[in-house]
Amino acid sequence: MITVNCISCGESFLVSDETIGQQATCPACGKPVMVAAQEEEAEGPRAELSWEYVILSDFGRMGHVDEKRLNRIGRQGWELVSVFRESPDSHTCFYFKRRLQ
Repeated sequence: MITVNCISCGESFLVSDETIGQQATCPACGKPVMVAAQEEEAEGPRAELSWEYVILSDFGRMGHVDEKRLNRIGRQGWELVSVFRESPDSHTCFYFKRRLQ
């Protein structure tokens, strides 16, 4: 069995190995999803990944987000995945993730 992640809704579901290279239908949203072979990592079969997330903002009690602060959380293993500002007058949100140990 292969775990497939729907890019439309984010749902994960299982399909048979015979489905590799074909499309499957997501049971949650009904959209087609291409089934690809799962890659193996150097140390063995791919393990299920778990992530934790943190959001920093330069607004209110979160305070100023500068290079020093970004470098500090980078050393803690956080990876910046997105920066969002709704309008030029609004605050900026910085979205980070890191793999759970």
